[in-house]
Amino acid sequence: MWASCLLKPSILPAAVPTTVDVIVPEVIIVWPQAKIYLTAPDGDSSVEAAVNGGVMRPVSGFLTAPGASGDYWLSVASRDGAGNISDVMWSFLRVDGEPPSLGLVFEPEPVTDEQGRDWIPPDGRVIAEASDAVAGIGTVSLGAGDVVETAQGEGKAVLSFSWSEDVAPLSVWSEASDVVGNEADRLAREIRVDARPPTGEIVIEGPRARTDSGLVLGPDARLKGRVADQESGLRDWTALLDGVEVPASTGNGPWDERTYSAAASVVDRVGNTTRVAPFEFKVDRTPPQVSWRVQGMRSFTRDGVEYHRSPVRLEALATDTLAGISRLEWSRDGEQFLVVDGEVVSDGDTLYLRATDAVGNRHDETARWRT
Repeated sequence: MWASCLLKPSILPAAVPTTVDVIVPEVIIVWPQAKIYLTAPDGDSSVEAAVNGGVMRPVSGFLTAPGASGDYWLSVASRDGAGNISDVMWSFLRVDGEPPSLGLVFEPEPVTDEQGRDWIPPDGRVIAEASDAVAGIGTVSLGAGDVVETAQGEGKAVLSFSWSEDVAPLSVWSEASDVVGNEADRLAREIRVDARPPTGEIVIEGPRARTDSGLVLGPDARLKGRVADQESGLRDWTALLDGVEVPASTGNGPWDERTYSAAASVVDRVGNTTRVAPFEFKVDRTPPQVSWRVQGMRSFTRDGVEYHRSPVRLEALATDTLAGISRLEWSRDGEQFLVVDGEVVSDGDTLYLRATDAVGNRHDETARWRT
């Protein structure tokens, strides 16, 4: 602290190097053992001062403030060349040796992954908050990488982030000092910026077919989410069926035979979101239809009943409206099946037919005729 005396002893802060015509301030705040400079009104006068009611003593140049933090009373008077002393003036002297409090606040708060790394979203912000109840805040500085924000005379500095790509790692730091020069311990925190949304897709497991009318699934098909995030990690993923949020287990069925719409939403731990575009599919639960006809090489009719002499030719046909036919098979014993390729020649009176559509629905048919 600087001080000067003109008409009466006056005291000024050390940051003001000039002498001005002011009366001793009512409150003076200094750091421990600060120099309080006192100036006499003229060259023939001197200044006397005391702390906490002690004996008034001449002051040559400056008075040293107490070394311990606390509140004191400073008394100041001037004495002229004839020995006359002025009225004593009193100031409340507060010695502040405590640094300001300082904190870093992230909005939102960083999330910590399994490796102990802290992540923030690309549009987050960080605030350096400082307070000093005695002297007040002089300067607060906040830095992130090459960017520095400084606030003078305020207890808060704010940095808003806007990154379009991942940043890792990034050192965020803050410093603060009060108006008398006490400095807070420097704060620093290493963070990483997660600007990359998670990956997500809906995977179909089980029988399915792509037809001219769209995607067709079998009744045993399952929908599963395949999601991942390589930075901050996954927070959640949500399945949507016909636009309604459903439990993930809904993708296991059972399914009605109708058209569905499926979509999903994936969120990582800092809030980046990926939306899986909806897609439609139909579920086919209906087995295919099978028709057959026997044409005997020597067929005849007796009493309105058709008879066939062996061997006979069997023509078989399978149809399916939604998924389409995958294969049509035949067997003489019902155990070993062969694919129907054109006509089937048989010398018996029974054949077993089996039709399977493209999504796994099956229809079994037994063809019998009289011989």
